[in-house]
Amino acid sequence: MQELEIRGNSVVYGALISGEAEEWSISLAALASMGHTQEVNVISENAAMSSCAQALQWTASLARLKRMQDSQACQTQACSPTAVSFATAMASISSSWQVPLGLLMQLQARRAVDAISTSTVVRSCSEHTAWEVALDVVTSASHGNDINEVSYHIALETCSQTCNWEQAIQLLQHMGTMRFHLSPVPYAAAMRGCGLGGQWQVVLGLLEQMLDLKLELDEAASSCVIDSCSRGGCWELALDFFYRSSFGRVHAIFDAVTYTAAISACERGSQWQRALELLESFEMELRLRPDTILFNAAISAAQSGAQWEAALGYLGRMRALDVQADAVTHNAAVSGCEPVSLWQKAAYVFREAQERRLQPGEVGHNAVMSSLEKGTQWLAAVMCLEEQLQALPAPGKIAVDTVASAIQKSSQWRMAIGTSRLQPSPDALASRTLPDVLIFSAAISACEKSLRWRVVQELLTETTTVVGEVVSQLRSGRSKALPGLLRVELSEVSRRVAKLSNAGESGMARLVTLTKPKPDSTLAEIASWIWSAASAAVDDSTVLQAVVELARSRIEMGLAQTLSPRMLANLAWGLASLEVNAPRVFLVLQGELLRRGEVLMRSEAPRSVLVEFASIVSEVLWACHFVGTLSTTPSSTLTEIVFQVSGKLDAMDAMVDAVIPLALTETAEGAEGHVPRILLDLSDRLVLHKPPGWQVDDQTASEGRPLSGFLRSAIPGRHRLLNDLHHQRGFLHRLDVPSSGLILAATSYTAYYDLRLQLSMGMMLREYTTLCHGLLGPHREVTVPVFWRRGEADASAVRPEGRRARSSFRRLGFTFRRQSLESYLEGYSLAEIRIGTGRRHQIRLHAAHIGHPTVADGKYTAGTTFEDDLSWCPRNFLHRHRLCFKESVCGAEHSVVEPLPKDLYLSLNRTRPDARFVNLHETLRAAASP
Repeated sequence: MQELEIRGNSVVYGALISGEAEEWSISLAALASMGHTQEVNVISENAAMSSCAQALQWTASLARLKRMQDSQACQTQACSPTAVSFATAMASISSSWQVPLGLLMQLQARRAVDAISTSTVVRSCSEHTAWEVALDVVTSASHGNDINEVSYHIALETCSQTCNWEQAIQLLQHMGTMRFHLSPVPYAAAMRGCGLGGQWQVVLGLLEQMLDLKLELDEAASSCVIDSCSRGGCWELALDFFYRSSFGRVHAIFDAVTYTAAISACERGSQWQRALELLESFEMELRLRPDTILFNAAISAAQSGAQWEAALGYLGRMRALDVQADAVTHNAAVSGCEPVSLWQKAAYVFREAQERRLQPGEVGHNAVMSSLEKGTQWLAAVMCLEEQLQALPAPGKIAVDTVASAIQKSSQWRMAIGTSRLQPSPDALASRTLPDVLIFSAAISACEKSLRWRVVQELLTETTTVVGEVVSQLRSGRSKALPGLLRVELSEVSRRVAKLSNAGESGMARLVTLTKPKPDSTLAEIASWIWSAASAAVDDSTVLQAVVELARSRIEMGLAQTLSPRMLANLAWGLASLEVNAPRVFLVLQGELLRRGEVLMRSEAPRSVLVEFASIVSEVLWACHFVGTLSTTPSSTLTEIVFQVSGKLDAMDAMVDAVIPLALTETAEGAEGHVPRILLDLSDRLVLHKPPGWQVDDQTASEGRPLSGFLRSAIPGRHRLLNDLHHQRGFLHRLDVPSSGLILAATSYTAYYDLRLQLSMGMMLREYTTLCHGLLGPHREVTVPVFWRRGEADASAVRPEGRRARSSFRRLGFTFRRQSLESYLEGYSLAEIRIGTGRRHQIRLHAAHIGHPTVADGKYTAGTTFEDDLSWCPRNFLHRHRLCFKESVCGAEHSVVEPLPKDLYLSLNRTRPDARFVNLHETLRAAASP
């Protein structure tokens, strides 16, 4: 060792050459010095190569191998490379699989291949995703000396990770052919690959082989069986295997991994109760402490079953057991609070995750914002979105859509218009996440809710966004930009065009047809288009049938559960309004509402969620009844759930939308017959007579004396609904201010929703008496749509894009009157009317549409005719004389009758009845009799 100025023997040199990895240069120097005084042998060379390999100096290692091969060529047998030399060199190469494979081929040429070199090459190929090469190396081994179980295990694990289950089965069979001992390890690897490939039947076949071979099922094999069955939709089979194994019928070893797989199977099968029992069993019976992954699975199962208490309880237990909770844990707990709108708890858990310096990511942000949205906490949702804009590169569609919905629900239309400051950077906009479009959408909906129609018009026709520009082009007759739109953009275009139709523009049906959904559209996008088509009165049967077929195919795939409650109602209303033949779709929608209702009843949902669900059920059942597809079983069960929901509302103490009551002295003065009267009081519902000049004040606008003021004095102590504008102050229907007749009102939420369901399902009868101009036929059915703009006092109109409406006219008799001695004798028709829908000014508009306007109607008759009518009839001749309803959907029926009031009776007496109807009193009695 002259270079190191140390003299030594072979033992000293060997110690230096076999030094630590960081001293690999000393090893090579010692080897070089050894050649001057000692004979270098293969052991020394291998030691030096190993030192280089540990230091990742693979080029130096290969150089030593090349030197050994050159020494062999020079017939220096003392340092001729062996299989160990080649394996050492192979192991040092981490950047390539081709070089180790080349070295293996050299060994094959030397007939010196051993199991270590083979496993080294297989591992190298596997690490570089060259799994086909690894399989070829394993299967080409000619006898047992060339390969051992290690190579098979590596190859099997590679097949498992890459989901190549067929190759995994072949390897397992080849392993048996080579007469290797088959242990649980290769079986578990093969099972894992089959499970990831969705081949749960094959996994069960491998399980049967293991049992035949009397192999012990270790934790890996057991969890593979459970996981593969549950992934394949056979969660019952997975749990059956777990419980059989637990009771000793199958010899298996269970640990946290196995229990995690079993709990995940419970989640997939919506068996949250079993999942919670399994976690308790793991702690109590096995006396083991659950780890983070096991707790996460249990929290996720609780969340899927809307068991927010259990989810939050497990989070607290993790703290007590000092088990580290990660971002997945907190996100699952937040998601558990979301369906029942426990926004305070969701926000607390979310902030806790941030304080622990965990990264909730997009999933966590979306979950907490969804909870805030359901809790109507729009400002907190906006702040959360601003925070997400700072934490993430760009907000996702779900995030911005959720905040937009929160703003929309709050009627914060000024805030909605000003949310442009929430828009992300130009880079985020370039990624087309569409926050600008969604915020404009929220602004439009919020302004509609606040009756800001002028602002709505401006927002619908804005040209600062891609969607707005396309809408503007469509209105001007251009449609070239449509093919380049994203699906969500196309959906928003159709929605805006439909809203233009709602705002009064004509000819929008053709434009909505141009925006029909693409074949790969989501069910939500398809449902949105169907709503738009119904709003704009699209009548292209070919397009409608194609889109409805798209919706039907998505629904039959089970995607109805992806729709929001509002979208479910919109889809049902759209299909009913378009009167398309889709009975199966209506049945599935009822079933989906039933499923959600059962989940809702197991949770402590806030008031807003309960109100939304009850309203949605009523809307969907109306649509089903309108098209004749109301199913008895789902509708009756849904009715029971709505009764439970309304019972919870009655039990809540919070008052909403309080208003200042008007004193009775300010409203009750007037001539005889001009004071409301209660005709029937059933404790939780009542029928009263509304005189002309009184308003069913179910909105904030005021046109006449408020009927709620009378009820406050008439039914003291039952004012709860009179303060709730969202529930129309308890009134089930309206009557125009000039009209008179019977009004049905509820004094509890249970009664309100009971009566609303009766209305929706066609179980309530409303009959009117009217005097029309002209000679009406014996019977007349009118079904033209009624269009009006909410919040405006303008007359309604018959337009294709209006709401579907039904009115049935039955003539009771003719009567005549001469305005003056010089004028012609004018004929009138006394008629009874039944309505199947309750649209604004429906009877008056339908009567005018068929050429028989009601007497003294200032909105739907010519000015001169109206003035002539007022000379002998002081107000509009329309009176609701009968109401038929039930005490409950399945209860006793009540029929209340109120004959013509005195003013209308006197007006009718100023005419001369036809000879066939001389006895006017008998005719009127017939009109009012049950």
